[in-house]
Amino acid sequence: MTASQTQPLSASQATDASTNRPVLEVRDLRVHYATPEGDVVAVNGVSFDVRRGEILGLVGESGCGKSTTAMAILRLVQAPGRIVGGHILLDGTDLVKVNERRLNAIRWRDVALIPQGAMNSLNPVMKVKDQQRVCIAMAIALNPSLIIADEPTSALDVVVQRVVAQTLLDVKRRLNVSMILIGHDMGLQAQLVDRVAVMYAGNIVEIAPVQAAFSEPLHPYTQLLIGAIPSIKERKPLKVTEGLTHDLRRPPPGCVFSLRCPHVADECRAIVPALREMKPDHLVACHRCENWLPAGPA
Repeated sequence: MTASQTQPLSASQATDASTNRPVLEVRDLRVHYATPEGDVVAVNGVSFDVRRGEILGLVGESGCGKSTTAMAILRLVQAPGRIVGGHILLDGTDLVKVNERRLNAIRWRDVALIPQGAMNSLNPVMKVKDQQRVCIAMAIALNPSLIIADEPTSALDVVVQRVVAQTLLDVKRRLNVSMILIGHDMGLQAQLVDRVAVMYAGNIVEIAPVQAAFSEPLHPYTQLLIGAIPSIKERKPLKVTEGLTHDLRRPPPGCVFSLRCPHVADECRAIVPALREMKPDHLVACHRCENWLPAGPA
């Protein structure tokens, strides 16, 4: 070991290390819901980071575990649901381990939630126009380091969606706050987020910068999501995958998408693919994605 390795970090080095550390580090998060026929595996070993000042999109079809992941980060999973494993590090503090009193001090001050369906979260006898930005204002009131927005534009017309989206971007710019934007509107994600994490059946199958996710998606499920976006420039057939998502109480061996994947092979049915970096900052959980990677320079 060299002398430099044994010396403690200087104050400036320690500050730099703290600044470069992600706001949120989720590691091997697992959430189950108990049923008489066995546990529903809602979140199955999910790992991702949220960097300082970025918006991370968490996308996937309904029931894939997006909102459950958000509720787990806030420790708001309701019975019969429970966190069965993993770590949730917010600025270095593991929210899975802190007691309820400490957690109550962290919520809103350090991490805040814009709930799904603002009209269901406030006064139902007030006009919608009087409440549209109220949930956002509540979330930023204490200047948290992380805001989780759970489908903040759901059930809104496109004009109001645009206003809400612009408000979120303005909050990010003025406060330099980090955000998780949950949703299945891929067009909205393309306009708002810096990186995209794609979930399928409780698993993250791809994480990529937003431009790479839309221009060169590597996981077959992400490719189908992108292919389902309607185009205003050309007519194209809708890409539809066969089959249904498996019973979440009984995940298949191997890849969770193997029952619906158009490129499935024997390896996919037997071995769980690791989430690995295939291109810079582009992680994919797929055994066969090398087959459609763009060729490098000669």
